[in-house]
Amino acid sequence: MKAIIIGGKNNYKDGVFDLIAEDGEHLASHYCSGASYAEGDLYKNRPERKKKFDKKGITEFVWLEDSGITNEELLKRNKEWYKKSQKNEP
Repeated sequence: MKAIIIGGKNNYKDGVFDLIAEDGEHLASHYCSGASYAEGDLYKNRPERKKKFDKKGITEFVWLEDSGITNEELLKRNKEWYKKSQKNEP
């Protein structure tokens, strides 16, 4: 499964970057000083997150613009994932 980085691959300004699984689950957010730091801040330098991602079966990390998925489609998947997760809560 892929995880998709949102925030703009060519963003040289600071801002929030998000990591969302291709099934729509939001995995992480981090305020970064630019896109060049996002990968490290979201997963490469985070061993605790790597364990979580391994358990989920995430093997690939890509930028949204390289994912083949539109922003609208990913948002739709996120909404669907959220609805399903709410039904599974006790």
